[in-house]
Formats: sequence, C-alpha cells, structure tokens
Amino acid sequence: MRPIEQEIPVDSEIKTYDELIVGLPKDNLTILGLARKLGGEITREPVTSPSKARTRLKSLVRYKPFSLEHAWALGNTKNKGVETRSYQFLFANGLSATGVLAKAITARVLIRHDYRAFEFAVQLFHPEAEGYVK
Repeated sequence: MRPIEQEIPVDSEIKTYDELIVGLPKDNLTILGLARKLGGEITREPVTSPSKARTRLKSLVRYKPFSLEHAWALGNTKNKGVETRSYQFLFANGLSATGVLAKAITARVLIRHDYRAFEFAVQLFHPEAEGYVK
C-alpha cells in the first residue's frame, strides 16, 4: 500500500455542540433505571414448602442419584507454602469430574470444578462431615 499523501477535507462536515444536541424525553430512564423498572414488574409465585421446591428443582435439572466408583489421584505440587493434589473422580454412571485439593500448613481448601466432585472430596478427606450425598 502506498502511504497517504493527502487527507480528504472534512472541515465542512464537523458539527457544532448546538447542532449535536438532541431532545430526550423527561421520563427517559438510564440502563439501571430501566433494569429496576423491569425487575419490579416480575412477579413470582411463593414457594409453598422447601420440599416441594426441591422436588420441582430435581425434575427441572433431571437429577439422578449416583455413586462414586473411584477417585484417582493424578498429581501433586508444592509451591510457596501450598500443596495441591489433583483428582479425577469416576462415577458409576460413566461420567467423571475433576477436583483440586489445595492444602496450606493448617487448612484445606477444595477448589470446586464440579459440585458433585466437591461432595465426594469432602467425604474422602472429612468422612465425619454431615449433610453430603453418600
């Protein structure tokens, strides 16, 4: 490509501030105002009981119980005071999930990639924990 030697004159096309002002309605909403207005118009039926809500949620997401077939330890690292262990969780239904356990000197944290993997990791490392799928 050749370098530009001369620009097209556009000085006559530049508009003044007064020419650029356009009228807006007095009740014009901002994005936030519009979101609040539309959000306020949403009505929801109250949930009658938590058990009915759980049942409805299970049908919506097509929940099916499953069990852990095997938890494979894939690798570990130690760096800057943190030890990590990587796991591959194999479930009885043929699906799998990954999880990483990060352990400091006195604490353990599981970085969740998948909630089901988190549940099984809690059972694996804290069998006394209550309230998780068994």
